[in-house]
Formats: sequence, C-alpha cells, structure tokens
Amino acid sequence: MNIRKVLAIGSIFILGILAGLLFARSQFSKRATNKILSESSIFSPLPAATVNPSVIGLESANLKVTKIIDGDTFVLESGETVRLIGIDAPERTDCFSSEATEEIARLILNKGVKLEKDISETDRYQRLLRYVWLDEIFINDYLVRGGFATASDWLPDSKFKEQFRKAEVEAKENNRGLWSTCESGGPDSQSYSKPGLEYVDKPGLMGGDKDCSDFKTHTEAQAFFEKAGPFDPHKLDHDNDGIACESLP
Repeated sequence: MNIRKVLAIGSIFILGILAGLLFARSQFSKRATNKILSESSIFSPLPAATVNPSVIGLESANLKVTKIIDGDTFVLESGETVRLIGIDAPERTDCFSSEATEEIARLILNKGVKLEKDISETDRYQRLLRYVWLDEIFINDYLVRGGFATASDWLPDSKFKEQFRKAEVEAKENNRGLWSTCESGGPDSQSYSKPGLEYVDKPGLMGGDKDCSDFKTHTEAQAFFEKAGPFDPHKLDHDNDGIACESLP
C-alpha cells in the first residue's frame, strides 16, 4: 500500500469521526432545548419547535404586581393594568369588597405572577384581560372557590367557564366568603353599585340576552352595561361611545 492510499484512508476515517461528533452534539443540544422549554411553563411539554409561549396563551415571565385596584384588578410593575377574566369581585361600595381586595393583595402584591391569555387582549379600558397564576395557584379559580368573587361570562373568553361555575357552586354550598356574609350575591341575585350608578338585579336578569327595553332608566342600563364585561355582548352601546341606552330617561 503506497503512501497516497494510506493518507486517503486516514482522511476518510478522521472525517467519519468528526461527523459522528457533530451529530452527537446536535442531538444533545436538541434534548437540552426541549427540556428548558418544557420546564419554563406549567403547560408542558411544549412542541419542540415552539419558542413563543403566547402560542399556548401563557406569558412565561414572572411579572411583578405593584398595586391592587380591587378584588379582580391590579397593576404590574410595567404600569399595565390587568383585569382577571371569568370572574367578578364585589365593587368598591359592595358587600365584601374590602375582604376581596385584601385577599388578592395578600396573595399577589409585590410578587411575581404569570399571565395566561384567552382570546381577547384588552378591554375597552385598555386593561389586559388575563387568567393569573401564582406558582401552582390559579388565582381566578381561587377567588371564586373561596367566595371572594363570583363566576361571570366574559365572551369570547370562556376557556375556564365551567370550572369557574363549579367553583362558585362549591363556595355557595359551603357558605364561603360573600355567600355567608352578604344578603345577596352571585349570578341569580346581585346588587352592586358604582359612584353615580346603582343597579339591583332581579333573579335571573344577568342571564340571557338583554336590550334597552329591559331597563327603566339609562342609569340602570349603564350599570348593567359596565358589569356585563368587555365588547358590549348585549349591544347596548350602538355607537360605541361607552354610554348604554342613551334614549332612556
């Protein structure tokens, strides 16, 4: 065997070793990447090609809560306001409002939370509409289950609608929170108010489609309109100026 053949065989052998090493390295890197992706979210495993958590709705970074507005609304360190969707906590002048506000503050104030998007990005007040997680605690569900809030339809954001309804039934059956303290509460018999707006719901009125003929005054319609959630699901604001049933007295 001459020197040229020896060199050729040696070159082929070395190239084979290098190719094997490169293949092994790529497989190790792929496994490591998949491991990081699966551990970065409570929704695991993620698809190998997915690097943007928004694909599944979860914003993976911990976002610090710096201010509590009320029992279902808070402000992030970035200055953005977040409204918990699928639930309603008592308004500031309602029964059990201070307890609901204190509880959400105890849970998340000055802590990092994860946000999960459903369909909508923001409401008409430019608040982020989100489900909220503190480690393994699903805050929206926790507040309803503990009687600090009630389940509420937030169409088209209905991913956890049935879960929240079941949580509300559990809270009501066990007389938790507002269900044991307030004279009325929940979807079938609500009373709530805002400065200048007062509305007392008749049993069952929150359910089903409504129009302006269901209300006696503009004040009553406006209170219902603001309580019903984003996107004006009952079409009470025909010109989209934030004022419902302008023809009513």
